[in-house]
Order: sequence, then C-alpha cells, then structure tokens
Amino acid sequence: MSANITTAKTVDELRESSRTHVILSVDEAAERVRDGEVMNLSPLCGGMPPELAWPYLKRVAELG
Repeated sequence: MSANITTAKTVDELRESSRTHVILSVDEAAERVRDGEVMNLSPLCGGMPPELAWPYLKRVAELG
C-alpha cells in the first residue's frame, strides 16, 4: 500500500513536491510515449470521480 499525501494547492506546487507522481500535459505525455517511455496511469485511483477520469483514459487510447 502506498499513499501520496501533499499540501500542494496548485498544479505547479504538486509538480515540484511530488516524488511519486508526474503531472504532465497531454502534449508532454504524448511526447514521452512517442519516445518509448512507459506511461503509468491511475486516474481512477485515489477518489477521482469516474466522469472526470474516463476522458483522460480515452484520450490516451486515442494517442496509441
């Protein structure tokens, strides 16, 4: 079991403080995938509402 607990209030703060998660734009994620990097996605974990998470997963599937 793991948890990523943060006091970040903005995306920029989260990008700077998170050691376990990488926050990317769609373009940044697409570039990493094109470069052959593995993209781990967990938008349905941690309490994110499914109606928000599913569009992200669908977008990644469209990139592939």
